[in-house]
Amino acid sequence: MSDNHKFLDEKFIKFLVSIEELKNRKNKLEFLDLHNLSQDEFNNFLSYLGELEIPLKVMNDYIYPLAEKPQWNFRFNLSEWLALMSMLSHKQFGQDFLSRYMQSKFQLHFSEQSNQWIQKNGDKLIHLAQDISPVDLPFLIHLKNAMLEKKVVSLATIHKMEPDEFFLHRLIYLESKLGFVAEKAKDSSLQFQALDQILDYKIESFHYEAKHTSYDVDDFIGHVRTINGNQDRLVLKVYAIEEGDLDFTHHHLEHPFMTVNQEGDSIWAATVEICPELFADLYKLKDKIEVLDPGYVRLEFSVFCQKMKLKKSA
Repeated sequence: MSDNHKFLDEKFIKFLVSIEELKNRKNKLEFLDLHNLSQDEFNNFLSYLGELEIPLKVMNDYIYPLAEKPQWNFRFNLSEWLALMSMLSHKQFGQDFLSRYMQSKFQLHFSEQSNQWIQKNGDKLIHLAQDISPVDLPFLIHLKNAMLEKKVVSLATIHKMEPDEFFLHRLIYLESKLGFVAEKAKDSSLQFQALDQILDYKIESFHYEAKHTSYDVDDFIGHVRTINGNQDRLVLKVYAIEEGDLDFTHHHLEHPFMTVNQEGDSIWAATVEICPELFADLYKLKDKIEVLDPGYVRLEFSVFCQKMKLKKSA
């Protein structure tokens, strides 16, 4: 590969992202081993950075953080920005590291840059936000299989390029994102790893004995939702419900309960995270259920149903 096209090389991109994220000096041999780089590859990349006038300090077998990080700023009007987001939607992306990296970055900038406009203009961008959904099915299937087979996975994220090893406990929606409640092998801490933050992964071969039980995972989810304040007790009147209808895949249900009131109505209740994905699942049951409580959820779900009806008729 010529130097002019080195930016298309996945290994070089991973190297560059790791260099940009360095906050403290790093032992060079450890860095090379971590990123599976040979000394020749490292020297080649270092030389190319020099040609780009990006000086990387390497001294006494240590790599130091960049003193200055180059930045390129572009200005787009609304139509240009939306056209770019549409072109770079997840439907156009591949499964390689570079594609997922750029998808995550553009999605992050889309969220930041468009938030103010969305607040002023209601739901005009909902369809576009759905088009750049982080859910990447082949990628997700691999991680789900690793979870079911109790295998350890190494995850690199947009916040931390150097991968950490995790035992995946559960796939759920938390903080309105789909991701895994995962146990970090290094210190046994529970963390939430959202799918749209994961850049790269590797299925590891070594065995790890999980320290946390299903009850611990339940407590972790409950604590996170309590801190964020986005959970509530959902109460439904149910009609022709079939087995499995109220499972709500990937939604954590606390204390689900089913009873019959004095009027003979079947009432179902559970503590859940109130999020758009929950409304989407409720919408599938719209002819079989009625939201009774909380009042604001009843109202928001009614509005959601109207929007879906208009969307289908458009």
